[in-house]
Parts: sequence; structure tokens; C-alpha cells
Amino acid sequence: VMNAEFGKQWYQRRVRASGPIALYFFCRAFQCVYKKLIQDEIIREIPYDVLLLFTVSTAITIHTGVCEPHLMRPSYTTFLNYLTDERYRKLDRKLINVVMKNVDKAAKT
Repeated sequence: VMNAEFGKQWYQRRVRASGPIALYFFCRAFQCVYKKLIQDEIIREIPYDVLLLFTVSTAITIHTGVCEPHLMRPSYTTFLNYLTDERYRKLDRKLINVVMKNVDKAAKT
């Protein structure tokens, strides 16, 4: 029983917490490969690449927040409220139910 409890605690502390760390390392590895390919002149630099990356990642976050709010962490919800001047919090999800079912119920859980 003690080993099972230890295994559960280890999983919760290490494996679950490593998700954001893995995502961070993936993004950094992608950036390093991208810069190396530009340096070796294999590909050309994309104009406004940082702005494009921020725009795409914010769009994905907004889509997840609107269509699948139960998958969002509270810190992302805070970010979207800040970004939209509290309009995200006031979003009427009943209108989205026309296209996607049970979005308003998922937001409450």
C-alpha cells in the first residue's frame, strides 16, 4: 500500500508537472532548429516570425477557451480575460451550442 501511494505521489509531481516543461523544450528545440536552418541558409527567414508565432498560439488558446473551456487551466483563462478586457468572462456560450453541443455545460464544470 505504501508503494502505491508513493507511486501516485511521484506521478502527480513528476509526470503531470512535466507537460509544460516538455512543451517549453519542444518550442525551444523548434526555435533552435529554425535559427540553425536560417544560419546555414537552408531556408529563408520568415518576416515577422515572432509575431506570427504569438498570433497562432493566442488563436489556439482562444479557440480552446471558447470551444473546450473544460480543458483550460485557470491561468490561461486569466490571460484571456486580460487580453479581451473581461469580455471572455462575459461570453454567452449558449450561442455556440448551435454549432457545438454542450459547450455551456462544459464551461461550468
